[in-house]
Amino acid sequence: MSEIILSVHDKKLLFQYAQNAPNIEVCALLFGKGNKVKHIFLTDNIEKSPVHFTISSEQLIEGYKIAEDKKMDVIGIFHSHPHNQAYPSNTDFKFMLLDKEYVWIIYSGIDKKFMAWTIEDKPETRIGEDIYEVQIDWSENNLSNVSCAETSIKGILQQHKNIYGQVLGMESK
Repeated sequence: MSEIILSVHDKKLLFQYAQNAPNIEVCALLFGKGNKVKHIFLTDNIEKSPVHFTISSEQLIEGYKIAEDKKMDVIGIFHSHPHNQAYPSNTDFKFMLLDKEYVWIIYSGIDKKFMAWTIEDKPETRIGEDIYEVQIDWSENNLSNVSCAETSIKGILQQHKNIYGQVLGMESK
């Protein structure tokens, strides 16, 4: 995939999600068809780490079920690097090798920049090689839906009512 399409609204949402947790990597699954993101599934980083993220098995299963129910595919993974650039780390690279069909969007808390990456699907890919930048098209017309993992939805919505309430169609109070 040479390009991934998200809305400007998605960019604001992911930016705010990362800004509201400036000392840990935040993460999300991106659902859609082809290269167009149509739904963002916000997840918890169970490590609560500034340099690693892990999505729980329960949240991964929940996310894949939501994607299936919506007749979409998981097409990407989003996470932040709160204290680093938006380039894949060695850990990111190792996980990219497991899921070569996904685009990895990384947000840098240092320079407030989003970058997207994919890895070439070939048998002998090495760390630091065969990673390619993917262009991000921040479309004005592609409005995605948002959901949160059930284990985190109450806390996230309480903290970010204005942002998520608007996206999820809830009233902000």
